[in-house]
Amino acid sequence: MRIPEALTMDLSYSNLRTRLTAMATVEAHDDAMKPELTDLIGWGATIVLLLTISSQVYQQWRSRSTQGVSHWLFAGQLVASAGFVTYSMLQGDVVFVVSNIFLLLTALLGQVLYLRNRRRNDQ
Repeated sequence: MRIPEALTMDLSYSNLRTRLTAMATVEAHDDAMKPELTDLIGWGATIVLLLTISSQVYQQWRSRSTQGVSHWLFAGQLVASAGFVTYSMLQGDVVFVVSNIFLLLTALLGQVLYLRNRRRNDQ
């Protein structure tokens, strides 16, 4: 049985940093979409997604309630965002790295607020 290459990769800080630097300097292919347009689409999608998630976090903070909010919403988002940050770093997609770091931070804030509100409601 062969171990997938992704599981045997060197994930040390220096290797990730080297890979990101190398990927950041790669030029786009002639037949590919212009990087500026691709990045613009990525940043636009990031803004929409962050506004959506931030709206939920703000609503939770404002209401100081956990009613209608699943504990798994932010727990799942934390795990998924951490995985996507790692994946996008390995792929060298700067837009995706930054987007998922912000989503990870938003999920962390949402989880903290959820736990705080749940503790207040239990008292």
